[in-house]
Amino acid sequence: MTSSTGPTIGVCMVIYNEPEEVVRRALQSVASIAHTIVVAHDGPCTNGALLVAKEFGAITAELPRKGMCEMHRAWTFAQAKTDWIFLLDADEFIDQNEQTYTRIREMISQNDVDGYNFPWEMWNGTRAFHSRGIQKICLVRRSALRYWGAPHEGLRVDGVVKRSPIYLRHRPTYHNYSWATANRKRDYWQKTHVPYFFPDDVEFAPFQDTTDAWVAFTQRVRNHPFLAIVWQPLKIFLGQMKNGLYTSVTGWNIALQQYVYYVVLYVRVWKEMRRRKKGRSVQHQTLFGRFASSAYITLHRIPGVKQVIDYGIQRCIPSSIRLPEKGMSLFLNPHDTVVSGAIFFGVYEPFEVSLFRAYLKPGMTVLDIGANLGYYTVIAAARVGASGRVIAVEPDKDNQYFLQKNVTENGLSHVTVVPVAVAATEGEAVLYMSSDNKGDHRVYPVEGSRQQQQIHTTTIDALMTQFDLTHVDVIKMDIQGAEGLALQGMQELLSKTASMAIFTEFWPEGLQKTGQDPLLFLQTFLSHGFVLLSINEEKGTLDDIEHIDVFAKKFEQRAYANIIALKGVSRSSFTSPV
Repeated sequence: MTSSTGPTIGVCMVIYNEPEEVVRRALQSVASIAHTIVVAHDGPCTNGALLVAKEFGAITAELPRKGMCEMHRAWTFAQAKTDWIFLLDADEFIDQNEQTYTRIREMISQNDVDGYNFPWEMWNGTRAFHSRGIQKICLVRRSALRYWGAPHEGLRVDGVVKRSPIYLRHRPTYHNYSWATANRKRDYWQKTHVPYFFPDDVEFAPFQDTTDAWVAFTQRVRNHPFLAIVWQPLKIFLGQMKNGLYTSVTGWNIALQQYVYYVVLYVRVWKEMRRRKKGRSVQHQTLFGRFASSAYITLHRIPGVKQVIDYGIQRCIPSSIRLPEKGMSLFLNPHDTVVSGAIFFGVYEPFEVSLFRAYLKPGMTVLDIGANLGYYTVIAAARVGASGRVIAVEPDKDNQYFLQKNVTENGLSHVTVVPVAVAATEGEAVLYMSSDNKGDHRVYPVEGSRQQQQIHTTTIDALMTQFDLTHVDVIKMDIQGAEGLALQGMQELLSKTASMAIFTEFWPEGLQKTGQDPLLFLQTFLSHGFVLLSINEEKGTLDDIEHIDVFAKKFEQRAYANIIALKGVSRSSFTSPV
């Protein structure tokens, strides 16, 4: 470190097990101008990075793990008792030459300037990308520095800020602006970012400022979540375009990544708001939920627009989401814009899911027929607990991968994945695969070309014998018209059961394609002593089906309904979904 006279500089850095050579490069580049170096480690250090910092005479500390560097920066600022603060990340550095150092000394000698905005690089592993729109305030007069300690917060300056003539080099060990990197960072960072929109639940470490402005901002977001989802990402995107990113394809790519980050962030904040409203009935969709569901379905049916929407949705789908069930995550299929996309955006059968959650109790046995990637499976497994049991049936290999991953990663040892299709008889069949909707594979030929997959079939009665089940409390069926076949193969269970709830899709056209009579499908339930209820997603109501012929006639074309068949069960079981 330097002992030169004049204004002093404190270099502040927060690291997390970066390679030792990367940390050394950063500190070596500023050692000639730094009077103090402060390095905080986010959590326990498991390599030699802090030892490298000590080689440069740094003040070091291992602070509690937070997951993002912003939460520790205020601590480093407080340790640096210098005139100026130079904020540096481990993968950043400045050119090591006397001309650079002389310029910096001249910059901090300017009495009419309080901060400097440095041009900042993006790095693809082999070369740097520069744009006027990519810049970072990192050299600030300490007395003018204001900081909240919120995720992705930049340094704020109470004074005059000028553009620095010096580049801040940025050379991470990976491609910094690829979509793979953007998606990985988004999923990791937002686990920490989302809770900060609920300021009462997190600890802030501000520096020379209060968090009042941040608290007010988050309150506006929570009061108007839909406006935040639409406007805040667009505002950031337009700002980056204005700053110059519009001049190159790479610039557009970087700006779009930021746009997607903030769309996903504000959707997650909205979903977290819904999750936190415990005890409140969710037997209705919010205005945003109805709007999103309607827009999602309508836009998906428009040729041309569908491809654009699908591309955008694929970019938004994270690798996983947190479920309201404690400790449960759901891994999504990034190539499935229909099921995974709808689940992520909160428009996948939200009312039916709430009813499903409400009914499940510890110790129950559940069959998930057509489990797909395991959304209902994970919910059921969490709700019935280790004393219960879940059998998840899914014939498609891609869906099986995500289903098994969700079971394994969540530690659901009481779930059994069965890689077959349920039908009227045991045997073999052909599964006709949908290329763009992983929930629309069918066991009958479909117009147009579809890939085919040879699959095994079984019956629900056979599953009862195979897994030595004495009873089933809940069945969820969504198998694209094959529900009638499944019903044929569970006659013994229907006859002997005294208490059961069956959540099933009723799609007359699909039933007919498998040779089933839609009216007979409904009549079969009634003949075994079941009561039928219709799930109205739009109104958030559970309606009695009083005349099955009238009800079936409503769905003669392509429309479908989700229904619940109850035997020995009161509909009051669904009055308090959580």
